[in-house]
Amino acid sequence: MPSRRPVMGVVPLGAVDDRARTALSTAWSMMSGNRLIAVHVNDGPEDERDFIRRWELWEPGIPLVLLAHLPCDGEPVSVAIADYLTRRHRAYQTMVVITEHDPAGPIGRRPAHPTRGDALEAALLPLPHVVVCRQRLVAPDPGGVRG
Repeated sequence: MPSRRPVMGVVPLGAVDDRARTALSTAWSMMSGNRLIAVHVNDGPEDERDFIRRWELWEPGIPLVLLAHLPCDGEPVSVAIADYLTRRHRAYQTMVVITEHDPAGPIGRRPAHPTRGDALEAALLPLPHVVVCRQRLVAPDPGGVRG
């Protein structure tokens, strides 16, 4: 019989920018009142201070968790986030929203090389309490609307 677990949304952020706003808005809509956090893996004290400053200026009303890079064999951001979710949020059914720009091609066309989102998804797939939601943003046509 299925069991009900508390639900939590996690949005990994590399920067405080339009992509972050879109990712948080998407996750906020999907979570409908459940817990939501943003996660940033910093590159050191200066990066952490800059990210906190930008986050506080924005004031999104969503808790921010700052993580440090971990020594690892894989992609450090992915390893840090997977480690955090394993250690701190096993009791939750966790939805991770990965937002990335589509390389301005037709839907379904994938970049020739793996993206950071691919590495994060691969690191999270073995975690039974995590569901990955990928959101692709198509870059606007630089020439504008043609008619």
